[in-house]
Amino acid sequence: MTDATPRTIVITGASSGIGKATARLFLDKGWNVVATMRNPAAEKDLKESTRLKLLALDLQDPEGPKAAVVEAIKADGRIDVWLNNAGGAVVRTGDVWNQGQSDRARRNQD
Repeated sequence: MTDATPRTIVITGASSGIGKATARLFLDKGWNVVATMRNPAAEKDLKESTRLKLLALDLQDPEGPKAAVVEAIKADGRIDVWLNNAGGAVVRTGDVWNQGQSDRARRNQD
């Protein structure tokens, strides 16, 4: 790799917050960015370009990360950095975690 060859970063959870800000930062620094999110079609701020690819990735799908690696390599030929930003903290009370709580937590992250 020469200094003129842009590096590629994959950022999970790039639809908002730290993930989106990080995608913008790396684009500004001249990197190729693969920004993953559950629903790229809903993304309003980040626009695909020669250096930015939006990619669907739902970590609830066990095959999702493997597919994201394949797609990212297809886009830029390699991955130099993978930044795991997807997910969120879930606070629970009591000793039992039930499906209803899991569903509510998921809706809150969407």
